[in-house]
Amino acid sequence: TNAPSTVLVVDVREHDFVHGCIRGAFNLPFHQSFPDLGVAAVKEMLEKNGDVSLVAVHCHYSQTRGPQAARYLHEGLSGAFPQVQVRILQGGWDGWQVKYKATDLTQRF
Repeated sequence: TNAPSTVLVVDVREHDFVHGCIRGAFNLPFHQSFPDLGVAAVKEMLEKNGDVSLVAVHCHYSQTRGPQAARYLHEGLSGAFPQVQVRILQGGWDGWQVKYKATDLTQRF
């Protein structure tokens, strides 16, 4: 089962993304330029898919990079996309693997 098309999953991990991800997730590594480049990339994705109502953001544990990225996205999207909610995936990639590692919701490379 694939995630609903109304959810955009943004994975802000860096080199560790290659070890696996949530199926359909977009990798936008969190670094200094994320406030500009990351927000612009998500805006472009939202413009292409008007059905998105939720942006789920995560890193490995969703304790540092994920919440920071979510804050930037919330601030950067609220004016142009007021219908889109930005949320942090609790537990991050680590928590996702515990629940969904052996399912088709997880993609390995």
